[in-house]
Order: sequence, then C-alpha cells, then structure tokens
Amino acid sequence: IYDYLYYLQSLEKIFKKSNGMIVVLKYYGSKSNAEVGCLKCNHRWKIRADHLVSRCYCPNCRKNGK
Repeated sequence: IYDYLYYLQSLEKIFKKSNGMIVVLKYYGSKSNAEVGCLKCNHRWKIRADHLVSRCYCPNCRKNGK
C-alpha cells in the first residue's frame, strides 16, 4: 500500500513539474527503473522512479533546447 501511495503522489508531482509532458509508462517500484515518455518529442527512456521526481524533464528535449 505504501508503495502504491508513493506512486500516486509521484505521478502527481511529475505531472505538475513537467507541465503534463512526462508520462510514466511502466512502474516497478520506487527504487527500480521506470519507463517514461515525453509527450512533446515522443522520446522514451528509463530512470529510477525516485529520481524522476527531482529530474522531471526529458533528456532529449533538454539536450536539444526544446
């Protein structure tokens, strides 16, 4: 239950911080890699779920200045 509540809170934070551009496609737990995607450029990548909250941006868009 705790992990699920953390997941829901994280989704809300990610949505707000990314202006709705980052979506979690697959989630395996807070200490595991999550598969995420950018709605702006369609880039997909893996990042630890607990790191995504603090690094809530698409690395592709950031690299290309989008």
